Amino acid sequence: MLNRISKTLTSKEKSEYFEHLNALNSICDFFVTLTPAEKKKLRKKGAVRPNYIQNVYASIKEFTDIPPPVFNVDEYRKDVKLHGDLIEMYSHMKSLYERFESTMLQLGNEAMRQSDEVYSYLKHAAKKSAGQQLDSSVKKIAELLKQEIKESKSEAR
Repeated sequence: MLNRISKTLTSKEKSEYFEHLNALNSICDFFVTLTPAEKKKLRKKGAVRPNYIQNVYASIKEFTDIPPPVFNVDEYRKDVKLHGDLIEMYSHMKSLYERFESTMLQLGNEAMRQSDEVYSYLKHAAKKSAGQQLDSSVKKIAELLKQEIKESKSEAR
């Protein structure tokens, strides 16, 4: 069986990963978490709306006397700039996340195939020997597989 991914992470690599993630979380301390109800209430920008936002912003820069004094132009400028910066950051993060997710899927598949192969070796060895401990391990694995099948059938309904 060919493995597409063959790698182990050192303690140092894992530690660096979490350090970088913590640093990103610190930089992004202004991020918010919205409830589904809050998300539903928001006006969405959609695919075409970045141009809308940019065009309105460009117009307000040109025609500074139009917004009333109660409108905070500086706050609007900050929001438009940050929104553009986050779009750029998101495209990089999304690419990394998609690769991370694909790697997890591939590794899960490889580990399952290998586990299936080893399980067949264990079952074969348990049939040949009278080892109580091996037989017990094989029965335990069989129960886990039965439970998994039941759960997946109930989820499909």
